[in-house]
Amino acid sequence: MALVSPTFKLLLKQGFSPPIYVEGIPSLSLLFPDAKRPGIYVLHFADGARYVGKSVEVTKRFVQHLATYQDIMAISFAEVPEKDLTSKEREVIAGLESLGVRLRNIQYASFTATDTTFREIMSPADQECWLTDTTYVSQGGQRDAFEVQRAKYESKYMRWLKTINVSEVSSFLGLYIRTAIPTINLTEGSYWAISCLAGRRSEWRANCRVNLHWQEVCCVWRDSVGHGAYFQMALSPLKQAYGGRFLSLKEQFSGIEIYRDAIYSPGGKDQVRIVLRTLNQAELFLALVPVIASLRRFNLSLIRKGPSNWAAMHCPQIVDMCLKA
Repeated sequence: MALVSPTFKLLLKQGFSPPIYVEGIPSLSLLFPDAKRPGIYVLHFADGARYVGKSVEVTKRFVQHLATYQDIMAISFAEVPEKDLTSKEREVIAGLESLGVRLRNIQYASFTATDTTFREIMSPADQECWLTDTTYVSQGGQRDAFEVQRAKYESKYMRWLKTINVSEVSSFLGLYIRTAIPTINLTEGSYWAISCLAGRRSEWRANCRVNLHWQEVCCVWRDSVGHGAYFQMALSPLKQAYGGRFLSLKEQFSGIEIYRDAIYSPGGKDQVRIVLRTLNQAELFLALVPVIASLRRFNLSLIRKGPSNWAAMHCPQIVDMCLKA
């Protein structure tokens, strides 16, 4: 199997061995005795994807991977002190992602190529269509009734309505959901959840958050001036479209704030937080094609990684309000 030259060079620079071809081999013990030591390994698959992992004894870990993957072609290995395994794993993942290598990693990867149970809800072909056609709204089938959740959150939802500008918030959230969430109805409450935050009044407070997997991806907030919103999204599509300094975005949106260090671990390093001062600005921002591409890439990767950890906090009444807007 021929490696892409930049990938091969990066792995050599990181101290990895040349790839050892293991197709059809049940064990690394004879081929790769050094793999009994702590280190980082890279699996090379037949479709060109890779998987970066860490282990104190890769020979045993490799056998576990054989039970999951039937298309492992080769493995590269770098001996690393046990105390440095996690930091080195993240470094290698970031390096390969910077080259555009498709990774099957879930943890630490910005965009996973792994086929999870989500493919049973939305086929890989439809996922790709949703990523590439920014006009495609993926509604899905019938929404769940959420009877238990409705009873649980009804009183809080009614209090929450008194803390927001209903028309502004419902219009924005409805646009965000239709723009940035795949198979909206079939993934609601399981792969994505929206929280109802009806706390005490303060100078700044979050009104609601949209959560995927283990992190927030969108937040509507309010301060003394009015409502605003921020997004967690993929950095690379925005840099490609607007350059590293985002000058045209800053010219178009007064007061826009861009935070490259506001990173949650589940979303990976290819992540940025964009803050818009008003919901009107946020809606105009959501109409930009590179923005849609960035949101969809980021959110789909999180959904591929697994269900939302905040499903128990989902408030379906907010979705009712948004989808009617």
